[in-house]
Amino acid sequence: MKPTLAHSLNGFDNITLDQLNSTMSLMERVDTKYVINYVQADDLIQALKDKFFILQIKDKVVFQYDNIYMDTENSDLFYEHENGHEMRNKVRTRNYADSADLCFFEYKHKMNKVTRKFRYKCPVADHGTMTDDAEGFFTGVYESLNGETPAYKLSASLATRYQRITLCAKDSGEKVTIDFGFEFEDIRSGITHNLDEIVIVESKSNSEHCSTGIVMRKMKIRQAK
Repeated sequence: MKPTLAHSLNGFDNITLDQLNSTMSLMERVDTKYVINYVQADDLIQALKDKFFILQIKDKVVFQYDNIYMDTENSDLFYEHENGHEMRNKVRTRNYADSADLCFFEYKHKMNKVTRKFRYKCPVADHGTMTDDAEGFFTGVYESLNGETPAYKLSASLATRYQRITLCAKDSGEKVTIDFGFEFEDIRSGITHNLDEIVIVESKSNSEHCSTGIVMRKMKIRQAK
């Protein structure tokens, strides 16, 4: 049986998706990631419980995500991240598996520590595909940010599937995602891998000084690089 954090979530005040989107879009933010285990994740959740809402849609607080990342034949976008380039690009489609028709094409542009996210809602049938609409959207945003046409020829490269808990600070501009139960698929080779022993926490906020960072420092957990 896959590990779960559902037992840790009792006692949170809830927030709806509409409320979350209206107060916490954070399309331009500072992202900070941590890789921890399930015991540490439970400790973090307990420490944040009084200061954060939990996203609830209908009766669910744990949601299934299905991402397909685009890359070049030589994995140039991956190596931008791996080699610590000043400018990094991430292109994907994201299907919210618990919703029948909710899917987005997303482009994330990171310059130094600031991430800007651009997206549009697309048909579920376009999940994992660089359609003409997706190509045009990506090219247009890239050109507006960088003043030049992207040299990338992108296609589906990697699928990631996992469960997510989303927390929203009650009185500060911070959103926290807690991901676990990972399944990966290299789309080009067909190789798959499960990673059940880790939890990835990401704080999305207007600065590096946030509640999650304070708790992690107390727990002596460093940021993931």
